[in-house]
Formats: sequence, C-alpha cells, structure tokens
Amino acid sequence: MSATKALNVASPAPPHDPSRSALMEALAARDARKCELEAAQAAIEAAYQNKWAVEARLEALRKQKTEAPNIGELFTASIAAGDPCGVDVLERPKSSADEDALEHEIEVWSRTRQEVEAWIPDKERALSWANFNVDDAVP
Repeated sequence: MSATKALNVASPAPPHDPSRSALMEALAARDARKCELEAAQAAIEAAYQNKWAVEARLEALRKQKTEAPNIGELFTASIAAGDPCGVDVLERPKSSADEDALEHEIEVWSRTRQEVEAWIPDKERALSWANFNVDDAVP
C-alpha cells in the first residue's frame, strides 16, 4: 500500500474507555480543588500582609500625633507672637478621621482573614475526597 493510499484510509476510532474518562474527570476535579485551596491560602497571606501594612501606617500616624508640640508651648508661643490661639488650635482630637479609617481597615482585613481561614478545612476535605476519587478511578 502506498503512502497516499494509507492517508486515505480512515483509522477506526478508538473504543470509548469509561475508566479513562472517569480518571480524567477525577484528575480535573482534584486539580480544581487544589487550586481552590491554594487560592484560599494565598488570600490568607495577602490579608495578613494588607493588615500589617495598615497597622504600620496607623502606628506612624499615631507617632506623628504624639510628636506634635506641647499645647502649653503652643499657647505660650502664640501669646509671645501677640496672637493668642484658641481652643480650636489647642484641642487635639482624641482620634482623627484618618485614624478611624485605618482602624476600620484593620478590622476588615482581620475579618476577611478569619472568614477565609474558616473555609480552609472544607477546602482540605474537598481535596482529600478528590484525591480519594483519583485513587479510586485508577484502573
């Protein structure tokens, strides 16, 4: 048979192998569960990193606030300048809007991390079952 004739002859389709299909489905499901678990673990790490970055910004803001001049010095300087300042200049707010926003952001990142951590056991269980299904599908 020539090469040209060989190309014209259709080879029969391989028979459908249900065990191979089941294995492929089990492997795909396992890979999906593994990706979900890895994504959840990465989300936890990202939430920690974001929380720590916000905590550092809050700490810097608070440090800057404590380094503000003493109100006694501020008032004395304003008297010496001939323009006594009022309460609006002397009063330090107990917490600024920036501080409140940063504290809220820290709370959100903490809650986010906790919720994702709560999913981890379910993701690990799903991956274990997927591994079991792969083992079970191997002929």
